[in-house]
Amino acid sequence: MFTCFLNPAKGKYAWVNLDECDVAILQDFRWNSETISWSDLLLLLEGQTVHLPRPRNLFATDLELPRSNTIPFFATSKNIIEYIGPFDTRDEQETDMSVRWKTFQFTHK
Repeated sequence: MFTCFLNPAKGKYAWVNLDECDVAILQDFRWNSETISWSDLLLLLEGQTVHLPRPRNLFATDLELPRSNTIPFFATSKNIIEYIGPFDTRDEQETDMSVRWKTFQFTHK
């Protein structure tokens, strides 16, 4: 019924076909700076314009998702998505940026 973008691949070009999908589903998502920078993740999930890299041998330009993009994101995760900086440092101020997302916690399996 919908064209779905499922979990991003590992590496620099993880989000290549996102613009061709109706819905994005991130199962057991764990943020990682190799997949997407924290600032780009915030922009992406908040519906702002974001530029994501695409391989130049297949695409002439990077992927640009404009602010007018209407792709809904659904994600599951064991814990709240948190920012982890260099050398595994935690930054609660950055992690608190996620309060702008709608999160639900299920208590039953």
